[in-house]
Amino acid sequence: MIESFPEGKTKRKGLRRMKKRVWRTALLLLCIVMLLPVFSACGGDSVTVITVNGAAVKKSDLMLYIFNTKYAAYQSMIENGQMKMADLYELDEATLNAEYVKGVTFADYLKQTAASSAVTAMMYRVAAEAEGIRLTSAEKDSAKKSVSDWEKQLGGAAAYSEFLRKTRVTENALYRYYCDMIYQTKIQAEFGDYGKYAMTDEEKETLHQTYRDEYVTVDYIYWSKREPNVGLLLSEKEIAAKYALAKECLAKLKAGGDFYELRKAYSEEGYQTVTYCDGLVSETFGNAGMALRMNAFSSVVEDKEHDCYYILHRIAVTDDQWKNYYDAKCTANFNAFMNDKAAAAEIVYKGAFKNLEFR
Repeated sequence: MIESFPEGKTKRKGLRRMKKRVWRTALLLLCIVMLLPVFSACGGDSVTVITVNGAAVKKSDLMLYIFNTKYAAYQSMIENGQMKMADLYELDEATLNAEYVKGVTFADYLKQTAASSAVTAMMYRVAAEAEGIRLTSAEKDSAKKSVSDWEKQLGGAAAYSEFLRKTRVTENALYRYYCDMIYQTKIQAEFGDYGKYAMTDEEKETLHQTYRDEYVTVDYIYWSKREPNVGLLLSEKEIAAKYALAKECLAKLKAGGDFYELRKAYSEEGYQTVTYCDGLVSETFGNAGMALRMNAFSSVVEDKEHDCYYILHRIAVTDDQWKNYYDAKCTANFNAFMNDKAAAAEIVYKGAFKNLEFR
């Protein structure tokens, strides 16, 4: 037999239940209000603006690249305090409609540049996956950490939430962005040592010989026309005295003096060897060195652009620049590979891209 509760106790229990329902409703409403910016941003992850070989570039991805393009345009102003990062979130109509180059508004420039960057990033992802390249758990964790670091850089959760809401970027888009950077690094590594597309030993040796043919190595004895501390140009008399020293040194070289001993006695600059090819040094220095036979030295060279005199001594080419030369060739091979992929790719700009509006 079930015993009935007294009337007072039943009322109190009903009130407690009612209070619980009120609190649950209030908490639910509070959660909805707090999550509204997130829900509004998530729409960008469901809208495809471009496809690359069927792979979707989302609206939120494009909005991130638009923000990046804005940042690149205003970086110097942000760094010197003329603008704040948040000023980039919503540019005014006058700025966006201003002519950036003839016939192209700043808004058009942002959209076109961002689209190019987004397609390029997607090409890295598509190409990497076609090559069987996957991200490890550690690499995915690294991408997640980069998202977290960006939140900290913005100033914390509130500033991060404002960034997502006003730029219409999503956390998923940020994660994909950092993953795509890792994909690029991994596929490019396939063109370096031990990679799938690494140069053979014969190709590397041929390249090394090309390097030795293109590069020149020189030592030099140096005199400046400028005062060493402040850098003020010396008087004509002082400059003439420097030139006289250079001529004196040259005479001793021609008489059979040792270049390195004379450099210790005369040069105003410490020991330096310079290995270069066309375009890496000043025209005067470069031409004077390349004109020399092996183990020969130059006359006194006046470099008017850099206010100095020097005597150059050509020696056997060193490998000082070989790694840079080799890395540049690996990068060129990677770029050629990606260019071929891009030329064959099916890139489709959707209606959502054509109708995209932003500030």
